[in-house]
Amino acid sequence: VVYKYLASVPSWLLILDNAESAEAIKEYLPKTLKEGQHILITSRSSEWVEVSRVDIKGLLPEKAVEYVQYM
Repeated sequence: VVYKYLASVPSWLLILDNAESAEAIKEYLPKTLKEGQHILITSRSSEWVEVSRVDIKGLLPEKAVEYVQYM
């Protein structure tokens, strides 16, 4: 249902929060992304590889909004 909706809109941000591993979420990831389509994955695990990674200790709510808007 979610991907059917996302296919109908030109730009979106999908947030997968507190993912334990890439393997755990792989079935939820789209096969391809087009311009304007973004995925933000948060995890407490430090074992992620092959991804763009930003280590964040914690953000105030206004800084978190600013960070997501920048993406």
